[in-house]
Amino acid sequence: MGYVGGTLINQIPTGGGQTVGDRISNALANVLFSGSANDTRAFIDAKVTTVLEHISRYAPPDPNDPDDKSRKKNIAKRMKKHLEAARNRLKRLRGNTKEQYAELIRRTEELLDRWIAGD
Repeated sequence: MGYVGGTLINQIPTGGGQTVGDRISNALANVLFSGSANDTRAFIDAKVTTVLEHISRYAPPDPNDPDDKSRKKNIAKRMKKHLEAARNRLKRLRGNTKEQYAELIRRTEELLDRWIAGD
């Protein structure tokens, strides 16, 4: 069947101006994008969890110890990179899910800023 069969199937109209090939392509896209959305959510969850674990693991910087403050500042920079990566992946989500994850990232960033400030 090969190339000729595939070409013929792509030319069969199914109504609504779509061919069989279009419908198959749309179905595959839905499956692939739903998997991508799951991967995106898992990626964002991992990045946010990493930041929250670091906040809970380490004490806030000691304002009287410059070395400690410097080390914690470096940790904070790395954690901000995690949140930035999560924010970049956020573009792949849609609707309410995107809004909820945006809020999660925003709140985590607030916690990180308070941790840096020692609050």
